[in-house]
Amino acid sequence: MRTWGRIYEDFLPIGWNLLITDYRGYGKNSGSISEESMNSDAELWLSYLLNEIKIPRNEIVIYGRSIGTGVAIDLVSKNPDLNLFLETPFIDLFTLARNYYPFIQAWMLKFQFQNLAKLKNIRSKIRIFHGTQDPIIPYSNSEIIFKKLKEQNQDVILSTISNGSHNDLTIYPEYHRALKNSLDEL
Repeated sequence: MRTWGRIYEDFLPIGWNLLITDYRGYGKNSGSISEESMNSDAELWLSYLLNEIKIPRNEIVIYGRSIGTGVAIDLVSKNPDLNLFLETPFIDLFTLARNYYPFIQAWMLKFQFQNLAKLKNIRSKIRIFHGTQDPIIPYSNSEIIFKKLKEQNQDVILSTISNGSHNDLTIYPEYHRALKNSLDEL
């Protein structure tokens, strides 16, 4: 938990429990990382919550951050009744990579994470949190995702964190307010 900081402080006091996992190759989880392994691990954790711990589906929120938004979106696209919270999401990995490497081709990427395409099938609440000064995943990604979801009449809210960067949203009171409001409405 040391590397996760104090994220629990937004959840536990208002009655939410957390399951935080490390992807293969991240943190204390060994193994080889791939898009498929990340997605299958998420499916196993969801199965654990539903079948072993017996958490009702309506009490589960899938929260993805940064690269984890790709995993969260994939999981909820297969379980469209689960609520989805996205912190610093991206349209897809190819579009994001082109911001840094204009001549890159899609086939060159090990991961794809077609987030925008997968979001169209989700019918639950989608909440997005993104800082305007994110140097890693530009804020415009969330604006585009939000606009597309609104056009499809999806239940989506974009919480803009003025001056927020990629790794510091938790220092902004407006992030905590937006997160609490989103959790309270469920």
